Formats: sequence, C-alpha cells, structure tokens
Amino acid sequence: MPPFVRTLLEAILGLAIIAAAWVVASGVADSAAKLPGLPAVLQKAVELAPSDEFLRHFGDSGTALLLGLLPALLAGVFFGMIAGMSRGTRWLFGPFAVTLGATPLVLMVPLFFAWWGVTIATKAAAVFIMVGFPIMNMVMVATGTKRPVVTNGNESRRHAPIVDANANAANTAAAAAAIIGGLRVGVVIGVTALVIVEFMAGNHGVGYFIAQSASTLDMTATMAGIALVAVPTILMAAFLQAIQEQVAG
Repeated sequence: MPPFVRTLLEAILGLAIIAAAWVVASGVADSAAKLPGLPAVLQKAVELAPSDEFLRHFGDSGTALLLGLLPALLAGVFFGMIAGMSRGTRWLFGPFAVTLGATPLVLMVPLFFAWWGVTIATKAAAVFIMVGFPIMNMVMVATGTKRPVVTNGNESRRHAPIVDANANAANTAAAAAAIIGGLRVGVVIGVTALVIVEFMAGNHGVGYFIAQSASTLDMTATMAGIALVAVPTILMAAFLQAIQEQVAG
C-alpha cells in the first residue's frame, strides 16, 4: 500500500476510534452537562457552521491565522534551508533557530497585548513567532544533515557517478520530506497558538467562542466548536503527513 494512502487511512481510522470512544464515554457519564452525546454535538456543529455568529468568529480567526501562519511557514522554510546549506550560514542563523525554536514563546503573548492591544494583528504576530522559529529549526536540522555525497577516489569512475546520483537523490527526497513535515507541524502549532491567544483575551474568534460556551456550561456548543476546529486541522495535518511519507518513500 502506498504510504500516502496508508497515512490517510490511519487518520480516518483514528477519527473513527475517537468517535467510538466518545460514544462509550458519553454513555458511561450519562450527563449531557458534562459530555454530550456525539449525535447531538454533530447536529449542533451542522447548525453552527453556516450561522452568522460562528462565521464571524471563524472569519476573524481565519484572517489572523493566514496573516501569521503563511509568512511564518515561508520564512521558517526559507531561513531554515539557508541555515542548513553550510557551516557558515548555520552559525549565522542557527543561534536564533536553536534558542527561539525551543522557547515557549506563548509567554510573549501578554506583552503583545500590552504593547498593541487585542487586535487581529496582535494574534497574527503571536502565531508568527510561535510557528516560524520551530519550523526554521526543524528545516535547518533536516537540510543540514543532507550534504552532497562525494564518492571515494578508490571507486571506479564508471560507477561513482551512479552512486552519487542515487545518494544525492535520496538526500533531496529526505530534505523535501522534512520541509513538508515542517509545514505540517506549522499548521498544528499555528492553530494551537491562535486558539490559546483567543482563550487568553479578545472578544472574537473561534477560541473565544469555545471559551464563552464553556463558561456558560453549554457543553454541546463547546464540543461542537472544538470539533469544527479540530477535525479540519487533523485532516490537513494528515494530508501533509501523507505527502511527507510518500516523498520520503
């Protein structure tokens, strides 16, 4: 079975297992106030998705996510590849990638709110810094380990170019897979960062909607909001992972 198809099937199976566990858990809890049943949540999600209220929240979150995530993905991959090209560029960009890529940058969010207020630009900036540096570090490490292969001088001239071509092709595929993996991780971190920011402050966005629904003990709306964010994110991440594993072979 091709890795692409296998990964997508694994994602679908995982969602099915989660759904089955949810049905069992809601039956055991027997309390819609704590864990509403899956059919009720799905019905609520179908009602919420096209509603004006949820679309406003979704539009606000989507704008902030795109403004922060896309530049972070591009910058992270670009500077990560440059950093991995040579020892010189590694020493130039590596200190930022290693340190900031390992820093829990969510700690900076309260400062952003204090400096710029609670705006779409603030949320986008938070997504950018929380996504960009981890991706940069991941791509730097992956591309830095994929050096061009130089054959031993003792090998025959007739076979050396073939060995080089095969090894370098494998290195290129591995580096491409690492970049796609960075994009996948970036999507997951970006959505997570955005929701955390909207949990912390603000009066718009899907994170705010989920937090408000939970604060009023409307668990059906809360779980429906979570599903409307989590399921598309899972599917997008699974799709990118499927491509990554197919490229890696």
